Amino acid sequence: MEEHYFQDRIYYKTNTFVEGRKTLVLIHGIVGSSSAWKAYEESLSAHFNLVMFDLRGHGASKRYSSPSDFTIDKFVEDIDELLTHLS
Repeated sequence: MEEHYFQDRIYYKTNTFVEGRKTLVLIHGIVGSSSAWKAYEESLSAHFNLVMFDLRGHGASKRYSSPSDFTIDKFVEDIDELLTHLS
């Protein structure tokens, strides 16, 4: 798995993308991180392009101090920006 940062705020991992394969975006639960998917990385990466990331304030992604930075809308914005970046 390759580790990346998008805009120095969103930590994510990918495998080597293969054209024509479906892509799975794996999102961890509350108080989790992308490491929740570690046990599945090898088996899934044989069949899918994988994107695993840490939601804002989780794992290795940027920490925020205001509770208003932790809304569903903010999480969705981050996901949309990251997936747009990855095409």
